[in-house]
Amino acid sequence: MLTPEQIAHFETFGFLLLRQTFSSQEMEKITRAAEKQWKECLRREAVDEHGIHMNFFAETSQVLTELIDDDRIFKSVEQLLGPDFIWVGSEGNVTSRATHRWHSDRKCWLKEEQEEVIYRRLKLMLYLDPVTKDTGCLRIIPGSHQMPFHSELGAQEADPESLPFGAPGEDLPCFPLESNPGDMVLFNHSLFHSVFGGWDGRRILAFKFAAQPTTDRDLNALNNTSSKYYARSNVFRPHQNFLNSERPRIRGMVKNLVELGANL
Repeated sequence: MLTPEQIAHFETFGFLLLRQTFSSQEMEKITRAAEKQWKECLRREAVDEHGIHMNFFAETSQVLTELIDDDRIFKSVEQLLGPDFIWVGSEGNVTSRATHRWHSDRKCWLKEEQEEVIYRRLKLMLYLDPVTKDTGCLRIIPGSHQMPFHSELGAQEADPESLPFGAPGEDLPCFPLESNPGDMVLFNHSLFHSVFGGWDGRRILAFKFAAQPTTDRDLNALNNTSSKYYARSNVFRPHQNFLNSERPRIRGMVKNLVELGANL
């Protein structure tokens, strides 16, 4: 369970780094399950220039599905997003990218309407290898999930080579989320983040969640069809393993997503 101080930290700065949430024995089990998924992927398709990128990663693994149902993940997300939060998807990546320039996964404003979008979404990441500031850990800019700071950083994202702040991306003020296996990283999807100095073969699991959508704008943000500011998602096409799961929590995260998508 998160403390009130941790929840306030997430709301204010947009991230949490929870050290050694999982034991070394648990991480060995998680790593074996992930490696099995990647091995099966390599049998079916070629690796692209950036390594292996798999969607529906947790959905197709019993071990990783159980992990999502674990109180340390499920209850933490529930505290940050509220009851009836939804599942947005999962990724399993073995990456060769040395650099991933400053960006936010989701915007917190609609530029054409000059209006802030208040819709809570987060990503939870588990690194299966140690990473530091100079060896590919996630760098974040605290508080950049909120306006007007968020829009002020947008200039750098639009043209990362223009040095809008007078410094290259790797020199911008930031907080490095240096991580070891067993640590759990959570961050707001609108938070600006980057990677520099990464090495080939870093293994990363990512689980994505969002608050229960209550407005048409929330649904459109999830559906990604009404605005160029959102990337496409399979959120309204959840995997059958989750739809038919025997685990009430897993089934509950996706139970209304197909209906919501049909009503768009």
